[in-house]
Amino acid sequence: MAHIIYPDWEKKIVIISLVLIIPYEIVLMIFLLIDPNLIGTKVGIFNSVPHLYVMIFDLLALLITITTGILFSRMSMKVDEPEIKWRGRFLFIAFISFTIGAGLDALLPLTEIPLILVRLLLMASAIEYYFGYFLPEKLANFLIKNEKK
Repeated sequence: MAHIIYPDWEKKIVIISLVLIIPYEIVLMIFLLIDPNLIGTKVGIFNSVPHLYVMIFDLLALLITITTGILFSRMSMKVDEPEIKWRGRFLFIAFISFTIGAGLDALLPLTEIPLILVRLLLMASAIEYYFGYFLPEKLANFLIKNEKK
């Protein structure tokens, strides 16, 4: 998305990302070799609780995702073409629901019912992302036609 939102900054963004991600991955591998419990703790069959190091990185990644996602989707919603506007709307909703779902999943120790609800929210965000990037023609025509009424 950097090449669309900030084309002049693309290389700088990639370099900054690599400077953050490579050391994180190296430390993660070291933790994995020393003691996997330094990364997180498995809770139940389908859930785990990340420890502080992973949680800080997850929160940073969520902050970057929501910021760039909202900028990108808002740019899409400002375009005059109705189909692109709808894609932007779906992406906006997707970035918000993904951030909420991933944030809850990463930060809170969830029991069975809340875990299911959070994972359903994450699945919904995947569908919203799909509509944002690959809006089916029939759905686009339906939405555009109904918007004009």
